[in-house]
Amino acid sequence: MGRVSSFRKSAFWAVCLSLLVFASCWAEERKEEWQEKAFDFKNIRTLVVQLTVNSDVVLSEVEQKKLEEMFEKQVIKAENQRVVLIANDELENRIGKIVGKDMRLLALEDNAKYNEAIKEYTPLAADGTLTVSIKALGTTQVFVPASVYYYTTYQTSYIQTPVFLPGGGVTYVTQTIQTPVQNTGMTPAHYDSIGHAGAEFSLVAGSERQKIWILVDVRDGNGKVPLEMTERIFKRAMEQFRKITDYKK
Repeated sequence: MGRVSSFRKSAFWAVCLSLLVFASCWAEERKEEWQEKAFDFKNIRTLVVQLTVNSDVVLSEVEQKKLEEMFEKQVIKAENQRVVLIANDELENRIGKIVGKDMRLLALEDNAKYNEAIKEYTPLAADGTLTVSIKALGTTQVFVPASVYYYTTYQTSYIQTPVFLPGGGVTYVTQTIQTPVQNTGMTPAHYDSIGHAGAEFSLVAGSERQKIWILVDVRDGNGKVPLEMTERIFKRAMEQFRKITDYKK
């Protein structure tokens, strides 16, 4: 009989594994959290929430707008919160009612008095401040040189082996033979896009406005979208925030 050959690329998975290992070299996740155990978080009912971006983080106008929208949705309007979270405009409204002035107008007319009023009356309008600082948000292009990899395929052949029967007849049995074949492949040089995202949540509260909670989440990922990574950071941070403020379903 003629020989029938086929190739089974068992080493394909080995190649995939090597690529996965390479990608993991550019995937990092660092999570740190601290809270003041002696502080009674149940006393917190209202917090001012602020968003800041580090000076070394450069965002386009579109990225800035998307970040602010995400911040409002995932942080200020986070679901199932026992604590009321208010943005700066609501803080101005509350302080304006206390002092009997339009705080937005005061900011335009006398910025020094505006800042003084914000500092003095914020403790009356809220129990503390939750500041979200963007530490990283962007991408880095990393050059990956060409590389050679090796893998094994198997050439399958079939042969007919005669078997002599007791009565003098002959029959044939098909046997399968697999012969390993060494192959060489090449991954061309290319650039990998490494996404970076990082944020720090810092909570200040109490009569002395002491720092009582810090959460840091920094992530790097090969092929990841920075804003999507930031959204995941926001969601995780607010889940932790719910826990420390004793939210009950």
